[in-house]
Amino acid sequence: MNIRQIIGDNVRCFRHKRKWSQQKLGIETGLHQDYLGRLERGLENVGVDNLAKIAGSFEVDPSYLLIENYCLTN
Repeated sequence: MNIRQIIGDNVRCFRHKRKWSQQKLGIETGLHQDYLGRLERGLENVGVDNLAKIAGSFEVDPSYLLIENYCLTN
């Protein structure tokens, strides 16, 4: 699996665990929901600043978003 898809899968998983829509995640991070949708589908590269914003909204270390299936196992 490529790193973009790993990040996207973890973002989607953490978002679902919180029962947040992409719109709600967008509000929490200041990122557009269309960008977040592309990110979750592995179609978008994410910069470190945005990775930190997303991780911060989930209250997790940004490195956790880079670990394959991290969200599913924790």
